[in-house]
Amino acid sequence: MFKKNIKMISMLAFISSFFITHLSALAPQQPVSVPQKTIKEAKENDKAYNPDELPDIVLGSPDAKVTLIEYSSINCSHCASFHTDDFPKLKKQLIDTGKVRFIYRHFPLDGQAVLAMGVIALAPQEQWFDKICIAYEKMNQWINEGPLKLAQVCGITNQACKDIKNQTALVDRIMAKRYNAERQYDIPYTPFFIVVRNGKQEILTGELTLEILMDKLK
Repeated sequence: MFKKNIKMISMLAFISSFFITHLSALAPQQPVSVPQKTIKEAKENDKAYNPDELPDIVLGSPDAKVTLIEYSSINCSHCASFHTDDFPKLKKQLIDTGKVRFIYRHFPLDGQAVLAMGVIALAPQEQWFDKICIAYEKMNQWINEGPLKLAQVCGITNQACKDIKNQTALVDRIMAKRYNAERQYDIPYTPFFIVVRNGKQEILTGELTLEILMDKLK
């Protein structure tokens, strides 16, 4: 119900100048081709590369016995369905009651998602999740438009939205979020969920319904 298989963009693309140079030209969910020389150099330097990433978005009590981690892309229709139809129920029953701590980590599928998250990140940090939820709920209003339309839909007035692709420091931190995620996990689709209980992680695989997810969190 939730997951969407995707053609994964190489994580090495996210640390190459090639991706940055062509960022504005990427179509939604278009894989990035990276020169073999770039890939080789990236592999050799991988262990020493520890990029600064965009911070997590965290909801719920730090004392909750269970943590749900979600990797999600702002332009993923399955992620939008989850956050529009199912997440409000999960939040009301488990997060708001202190039973579950929720961590949202943006995992951009493509250049469009990088720029879209860049627009969101220009809002005050405490507003990020609310803006993301608006972006999911009103996806059909901006998905085929540029970053400025997303800013309009989400009520973000920062003038930097007009030139988001050139906000290189911010773009680097967004790309680093995915890069660091792929060093930890094999993420073949979004949304991708991990349940943490008593220090042990369980990666949720297969078709998920809200009922199954809720049961895993109890």
